[in-house]
Amino acid sequence: MSLAHARETIRNSKLPTTIRTISDQTTFARQAVRWSDDDDPVLLEETNLIFTAVMQLAMRGEVRLDLGMPLTLDAMVYEGMA
Repeated sequence: MSLAHARETIRNSKLPTTIRTISDQTTFARQAVRWSDDDDPVLLEETNLIFTAVMQLAMRGEVRLDLGMPLTLDAMVYEGMA
């Protein structure tokens, strides 16, 4: 899935909630790659499309984050300023 799909998923989520909650409700938060020597894709545990999409939406002002707290999967996502 794409970042555009991840952003749409966040826009349709009931806020406030955590990034982890949104991520856990999707089937595409993690990415995988298939290296030339691999038969099966390798899951990239350190990536999370929902986390990346939340950061993009926050920069656009579509969602808000508490910048006084660490930006982790447990960060709260709030509706943006209307």
